[in-house]
Amino acid sequence: MLIIISDGMPTDDWQMLASQAQELSRRRKLASLPIDVNQADINVLGRFSSHSTARLTLG
Repeated sequence: MLIIISDGMPTDDWQMLASQAQELSRRRKLASLPIDVNQADINVLGRFSSHSTARLTLG
């Protein structure tokens, strides 16, 4: 299981890991849950899963 919680943009090299996570998610080998907290880039988070990104609004 992969849970990613973000409030912004990645600060490292994430593209290869995102592709691998998305492929594993598509093949049902990985449960991936990207969560947007306030101002995260949902397009980036969405690349880690074959499912939609959850949005958590605080305050």
